[in-house]
Amino acid sequence: MIGPIRAPDLRDNPGVERANSPFRASSRAKSKGLTSIGARLVLAFSALAAPLQAQPPYDFYVAVGSDWQWGTCCYNAHLIRGVTPLLLNLWRPMPAAFLQPGDLTQWATLPEFAFAGRVLDHITVPVFTTYGNHDLDRHPPAWPASLSGWSTLPAPHNVPYRFATFSTPLGPVAVLSVGFLIPDDHIAWARAQLDANPTIPVILLTHSWSTGDPGFLWTGGSDPDHATTNSPAEAFVKLVEPYPQIRVALSGHGYGIARRTDTTALGVTVSSHSFNLQGDPYGGNEWLRLMAFRGRTLDLWTFAPTGVPASSINRTEAVLGIDLGQALTDPVPIATHHYGPGEIEDTWVRPIWGGATTNPSSPIIYGARNTGSGTAREHGLLKFRDPTIPAAVAGASRAMLTFTKGGYQTEGALAFHEMLRPWSDGDSWNTLGGLVAGVDYVTAPAFELPHVRKFTWNVPITSVPAHGWVILGTSTGRGGIRSSEDPEGPVLTVVR
Repeated sequence: MIGPIRAPDLRDNPGVERANSPFRASSRAKSKGLTSIGARLVLAFSALAAPLQAQPPYDFYVAVGSDWQWGTCCYNAHLIRGVTPLLLNLWRPMPAAFLQPGDLTQWATLPEFAFAGRVLDHITVPVFTTYGNHDLDRHPPAWPASLSGWSTLPAPHNVPYRFATFSTPLGPVAVLSVGFLIPDDHIAWARAQLDANPTIPVILLTHSWSTGDPGFLWTGGSDPDHATTNSPAEAFVKLVEPYPQIRVALSGHGYGIARRTDTTALGVTVSSHSFNLQGDPYGGNEWLRLMAFRGRTLDLWTFAPTGVPASSINRTEAVLGIDLGQALTDPVPIATHHYGPGEIEDTWVRPIWGGATTNPSSPIIYGARNTGSGTAREHGLLKFRDPTIPAAVAGASRAMLTFTKGGYQTEGALAFHEMLRPWSDGDSWNTLGGLVAGVDYVTAPAFELPHVRKFTWNVPITSVPAHGWVILGTSTGRGGIRSSEDPEGPVLTVVR
């Protein structure tokens, strides 16, 4: 645990004004020859020191800055370049890390990236950043590839996504940087990093996540380098819920300040925080956020280090005692993920067209119902190859199945019924001799995937049948999920 955070002792500095606004330079400061920049910086230290020193000791803290957009006309870029590194480097104890959730630039030009790189290089604490929509080549003058400018940043910031750790008195914390709109290939890469580091608590750093609703941002548009991108709500289901080591999510993009708390299907609390005050008339004075961690409690301060006129003082914010649900550095429950054709066996069979069709390598598992005959037209089948998995799920503290929509789902839900007999993915309707409710599978479904405009479902489960499930449509329509042959196929998460 570290002591109270302190700024330099400024009690004898004539530029510190104690009455009225802590962010307003006094006439006395000006008479002593302090520049407005210097006076405001001194006042920022003084104003910040008092509330922080009044708090009990913290375990550690991090600083966050977002949506700087250097290059825009109304930002005092030269002021920011000097103030941000100076402020971060002078605080004692120093922040454990500085996180920047994207939009370093306005037009994604090489000079803007060069400017951003110089600022990041002058910050002596560990720095983590990720790209935002303004860092993609989206406005003239543009560069040939969408992230070509980003690649010119100094290492290690020049990669579009990154997994790295910083040290705290309580142990390492990882930052997972995944960019803007979190494309599918970023999610696949991120899953590999999380699988390889299952015990390290993680802060997710992305550009767009939540809004002041407080809801998830449903950001439109696309990253031109990637065919498939995900809204934050989709990324939460695909990436955050299956990994209990993700405890905090940070972002910018949406104007204003936002906080939200979610409990995942695995019972883990995820605390999400977003701030972006570029829309403020004095956004160019550069807003910073201080996140102080003490046990399972988070205290937040959001402020402008170079000062703002009195009309904007109400934009500064102190929120104390936010309950994280668990301490960021609490031990992480070990999650094991089972997926892919090596661990999952799946197919679909149908009585129509002679009943002889086999689909062992189909990327989609279908379930449908034919109202004309009153019988199921297509039956999906899914099970786990490892015979120890049912016992592992029964003995787990939590378990969850993840499915991704495949093909189309016109009506109704997909129902999963416990299968009562052996089968293989080379079977057809004929080799199985048909499937009868109450004989070959349990009549009542174990769970259903509702028909909604949603691409991924996470389903908490307490058991896995030895022979898996048969998947049926519940209405007149036809629906499907991605199979184990698809990168977005089913995933079983087991938490010990």
